[in-house]
Amino acid sequence: MDLKNMRKDITTLIDDIKYQSDSLTDLDRLPIIQLNVLLAKMNMLTRKTTILHHYVELECEKQKILRNEDSTDDCVDEIPPETQKVERVTPQAVVEPETVKPEVAKEKKKPGNVEDRLKQIAIVDLTTAIGINEKYLLASELFGGNIETYKETIARLNSLESWDQAKGLLEELSAKFKWDQENELVLNFRNLVERRYYQN
Repeated sequence: MDLKNMRKDITTLIDDIKYQSDSLTDLDRLPIIQLNVLLAKMNMLTRKTTILHHYVELECEKQKILRNEDSTDDCVDEIPPETQKVERVTPQAVVEPETVKPEVAKEKKKPGNVEDRLKQIAIVDLTTAIGINEKYLLASELFGGNIETYKETIARLNSLESWDQAKGLLEELSAKFKWDQENELVLNFRNLVERRYYQN
């Protein structure tokens, strides 16, 4: 995902949080489920902005390397044309791509950042793996706000014997609740269920 799309996702999430927060402003009593959903969205915003910050720092480092600078000045999105350096590439400077053995290629494909590595850890029980805020967010966004349907689904997903059975149930739920397969919450939920069926 590029930085522009990441910023767009964050802006959309901020707007969603603002809208939900405004809807709670005039209420005499605050529903706990809506507060938990709001808190889960705020946690998601924190995670997304942390990841964006990391990518911006990496981009900044790349720009400094390209400009051959050692300064610690803040990065800018674009380098003005008058300050751009152009280097000539000679035929000797071209590096041939290295050949990689299949077993090394598999090793290189291992996820590098912490978030990706956490997504690979097996889960024994979905009920304990999903936090309370995330539970209310999933119920609200994926199960039409029905906490009982969410609980029944998690119990069924915990009791199935194989990933194929779980995948079938997810497909049924997706059709029933009209899930957007590109939605990050749907992808994260699917990842949690997959991890429930990882082989040790």
